[in-house]
This record gives sequence, C-alpha cells and structure tokens, in this order.
Amino acid sequence: FTTRKAPEERMIRVDARGNYNALDKSASQYDFGARYGERFFDNLLGVQVVGNLERKIRSNESTDRNYDQTLNNYTDYMISEFLVTYLDEVRKRGGASVLLDLNTPDGGTIKLSNVFNMTSRDYITHNRNYPPTGEVTYEFRDRLTDITTFSSSLRGENHLFDFDVDWSLSFSESKVKTPTDYDLTFTEASSTVGDSSGMRNVPIQYAKG
Repeated sequence: FTTRKAPEERMIRVDARGNYNALDKSASQYDFGARYGERFFDNLLGVQVVGNLERKIRSNESTDRNYDQTLNNYTDYMISEFLVTYLDEVRKRGGASVLLDLNTPDGGTIKLSNVFNMTSRDYITHNRNYPPTGEVTYEFRDRLTDITTFSSSLRGENHLFDFDVDWSLSFSESKVKTPTDYDLTFTEASSTVGDSSGMRNVPIQYAKG
C-alpha cells in the first residue's frame, strides 16, 4: 500500500470517545486517538506520528438449542439440549506508527514506515447446559491472549539513469502469547433424581415442540 506524505502545514488532531455497556453496567470504555504531521527543512523531510489506545467491553449473552426430531416416527420433535452462554470480555487495543518521507534531488521520494499494534483479550466464558433428563453441566473458561505485531518498510520512488524505479524493503513480525488459559467443567445431578438438590431439568412441556 502507498502511504501519504506529511502535510506541508503542521497538523495536530486528538480524538476521544467513551461508551456505556448496559449488560455489564459499566462506563469504563474509552477510545483515544492522536495524529501529528509536519514538514521540515523547506519541505525536504516529512514526519507523521499516529497513536491510538482503546478499551472495549465485548460481553454478550447467547443461547443454543439442539433438537431430537425422531419422536413419533419423525413427526414430532423436542429440545434435547439447551445451552446458555455468557461471555465476560474486555478487549484492549493500542498502537503507534511513525512515517518519515524524504524528497530526493531526482524529484522522487523515500519513505520509512514503522507500525506497532497490540491487542489483549481477557475473557471468561460461562456455559450452562440444561438437558431434559440427566446431569446438568457447567463449564468455565478463563483466558488471556496478547497479540503484538510490528512491521517496518523502506520504499522509494526514484528517477535514476532515465528510468523510473520503484523499490522497497520490508520486515514484519507477529507474536501471540496466552499467559492464562484455565478450563473447568462441573456436572450436577438433576434435582428430580433421588435426593439431589441440583438444578432441575427443563420441564418436558417446554422441551417438546
């Protein structure tokens, strides 16, 4: 891709936003961005610096159902599994980039670009499985994932020996780390079995179609 050259006049811009998450009843979300651009030495050298930092709550609730469609010689059906999921997630992102562009004596330009980005996902997944009969299952997964990327490129558009020359060198690197990843599963007998005090199964009148 081709990046823009720095503006001839100094440019400074700062953006800030916030959000409220009704599910978690939290306003601890933000999105900050900043941009600076300017040229020096009679427009010979251009400098651009961009940065961003954000924190978003990505929590959500969902349900999933499986069906047994073999009842009464495949003329009826009932719910065979009812799964409730709550995902408690906070996602953080941040990044910065520095772009230098140099006007060369041949009427061309040389650009040096460096970009760094990071993403952190911290989430706990709560699953509950309610079958019409049998054990009730609870599953929890606590996971933290960090992703970082870095890319650097040197690109030129020059006119040499009566030839237009486009050239480039680039380097990129990405890393993924998972310092935390715990998975727990619990099973509990239905409260309709023996003297169990566990979770009651889905009543059959609600499971049948």
